[in-house]
Amino acid sequence: MLPTIKAPKKIESKGFTLIELLVVIAILAILASILFPVFAKARETARQTQCASNMRQVGVAFRLYFDDWDETFPLLGHQEWNWTEVLSKYYSNERIHICPSDDNIGVEDHRFSYVPSCEAVGCDTSVPMSITDVPFPSATILMAEAADSLKDDHYHPGYGLAYVEKEVTPHCHNGKSNWTFVDGHVKALSFNQTWDPVNMHMIQKEDR
Repeated sequence: MLPTIKAPKKIESKGFTLIELLVVIAILAILASILFPVFAKARETARQTQCASNMRQVGVAFRLYFDDWDETFPLLGHQEWNWTEVLSKYYSNERIHICPSDDNIGVEDHRFSYVPSCEAVGCDTSVPMSITDVPFPSATILMAEAADSLKDDHYHPGYGLAYVEKEVTPHCHNGKSNWTFVDGHVKALSFNQTWDPVNMHMIQKEDR
């Protein structure tokens, strides 16, 4: 007599319950809340790097201008030209004056992401400043990132820090901004770091 072969038991598939689905959704939401800020910060860091590269090229353009004009700054501020026109022959990328984080270019006459310091370039004067008038070029700001509301092609450190903070963008890259110094180097600093312990928006005296 042949042995009786039992048919295998049918395995019933069991779907997710509503509670299990809610748990999975909650876990995904928690992961998203953790990862999205990390991705956003990484993206802004990349933009800051590009912005710093732009500003470094602007610093080089200023240095080339100094070489051509006996170490003097261009006359800027309420003139018929702006800094991009004055320095245009020293760089090839026409979008060098636009920060990738600046979404307001072209809105209400906001034309530039970067603006020179009126203190450094000697705005509103008929006599060009000499770079020798800046005893500490590595500690004196030449260019800042412009606030969206700024319509001028420069900013005014002589009006006081409260005024300056309205003209520049102090925290546009993860709490910091890029700043170009007279010697050409670029550094990311918070606004407070630009004036404490030394106000780098103003030209310092030799005996500071």
